[in-house]
Amino acid sequence: QFNRWSSLKLSTGELLFGGTNGFNMFNPKTMVDNKHVPQVYITDFKVFNKPVPIGENEILAQNILLTKEISLSYSQNIFSFEFTALNYRQPEKNRYKYILEGFQNEWIDAGSERKVSYTNLSPGEYTFRIIASNNDGLWNEAGASIKIIVVPPVWRTWWFITLSLAAVVSSIVWYVRYQKAKAVRQQEELKSIIEARTSEVQKQSEAIIQKNEKEKFQNWITQGLAKFGDIISKHKGNLEDLAKEILRSLVRHVEAEQGTISIANKEDEGDEHLMIISTYGVEKDRLKKQRIEIGEGLIGSTYKDKEKKTLTNLPTDYITVASGLGKSNPATLILLPLKTDDGEMHGVIELAFLNEVPPVVQGFLDQVAGVIALNIHAANLNYKTMRLLQQSKEQTEELQSQEEEMRQNMEELEATQEELKRREREYQDKIRDLELELRKYRTG
Repeated sequence: QFNRWSSLKLSTGELLFGGTNGFNMFNPKTMVDNKHVPQVYITDFKVFNKPVPIGENEILAQNILLTKEISLSYSQNIFSFEFTALNYRQPEKNRYKYILEGFQNEWIDAGSERKVSYTNLSPGEYTFRIIASNNDGLWNEAGASIKIIVVPPVWRTWWFITLSLAAVVSSIVWYVRYQKAKAVRQQEELKSIIEARTSEVQKQSEAIIQKNEKEKFQNWITQGLAKFGDIISKHKGNLEDLAKEILRSLVRHVEAEQGTISIANKEDEGDEHLMIISTYGVEKDRLKKQRIEIGEGLIGSTYKDKEKKTLTNLPTDYITVASGLGKSNPATLILLPLKTDDGEMHGVIELAFLNEVPPVVQGFLDQVAGVIALNIHAANLNYKTMRLLQQSKEQTEELQSQEEEMRQNMEELEATQEELKRREREYQDKIRDLELELRKYRTG
């Protein structure tokens, strides 16, 4: 026990503390921190909280101190590590930090705890690292580490997934081919049935059938050309009306002076180009050439590189804006690529402004360009869908017409056969009457 206030610092720097049994003396300068960096070891490994045996066919082929890598099955995903730091000066003050790379993003401060457990890890590769400090807080940053591989189940391996996908694709391909073959067989069977049922009709009315076939073929050509032209005219009108309304509303909303919409023409393979289909406030001199090649001028180059262009230093002779005050050159020219989310281009919008375009308007144009592209794309898809539906309708009507004509021919044939049977019965009755009269004459 020490007595209160019983202390003294000597001229030598030594400190004295008096107590009931005398005094204690020491020099603080002789006290130094523990500079020994402790060695860190992983001392034990358990699965399902049970020690792992060591052996050739076991999880651990050798002692955990010598093991650099452990491989576990997906069902052995609950395990724990024990570790220690070799510092025997006040070892209760040793501190530990650990991390399981691939599962944790930050080091976990374990304090003086020398054990950590992990449960339900997904299949994959992990690295367990442990570092420790001595009693004076000097850390061994290198620490110890061990690689953990949790092997996935068979149904989650890449080769099993690949084989499964290959099997699914093969099944789909086989099913499609089977359906096509089945359809061909059904068509052949139907064709055979029709030919068998109409062979007798064809023999008796060959001339009529040839004439009807010729007239049907000519009518089919005439109706097809008329309907196809009608579809094209209606589609162009809808697309132009849509483009006109979009451009008018856009120019007014962003307070531009004039604008154009050019739509991509991809119908002819190898001849992709742009066509100006709608304008607003543009002089007639600029509309002499409506076709724009890909890469030609500002509009063509914008379509090619798919990037918006904002031009402020325009040539004086490139474009002029006419108003009640005369003609002037625009201060800003913006070219918007009409591009959908998948990167497909559908056209270009050109807008001319007399003033600089604020960032807010620029941002609005960036967002609205995709919406306009989707509407134009939808209009084109609607056109193509209507065209396919019309063709299907024409084919259906043609088949119905053929069926109706075949039905009429069958009715005519049945009527002809009935008439022949009736006449045959009359002739047979007359022959019987003649035979009776002849018998009477001979017997009389």
